[in-house]
Amino acid sequence: MKKGEKQEKPGSVKIIMTAIMVIVLSVIMASCANKSNKASSPPPPPPPAASSSMNETVYDSVDVMPEYPGGKEALIKYISNKIKYPEEAKKNKIEGTVLVSFVVEKDGSVDKAKVLQGVDSLLDSEALRVINALPKFERAGIKDGENVAVSYMLPIKFKLDGKE
Repeated sequence: MKKGEKQEKPGSVKIIMTAIMVIVLSVIMASCANKSNKASSPPPPPPPAASSSMNETVYDSVDVMPEYPGGKEALIKYISNKIKYPEEAKKNKIEGTVLVSFVVEKDGSVDKAKVLQGVDSLLDSEALRVINALPKFERAGIKDGENVAVSYMLPIKFKLDGKE
């Protein structure tokens, strides 16, 4: 390191990496939704729906995605502040990215959180704990002018600082 250069804080790197991962995942999701809508195989597919529970459709693709209070940056900050690295996972030097899926309901509440791609039960459980504790989104997803339930995915990265 040269004289006069500032050293980045390890926490800020974690937040930046998580933000990059969320943006990349959003782009991939949008790309996949566009590709599936362009597929031409008779008969045409039904409207995009991830699942239907209690007569309520959960959409993968909507006109307007749900919005967390303060935007994506605030969501990333909330998750980064609430994650508590499990001590046993630290001791065993377990790292990785947990891909979590959940539904943002019509009223903005978070429901049906599940791990799509796990790392270890300790990290998976912690990721689910934080997602299940998310406050309501300030805006639900909107499709055809109506509030709808939307499937949402987030990668949650667990990275040790290397000091252990």
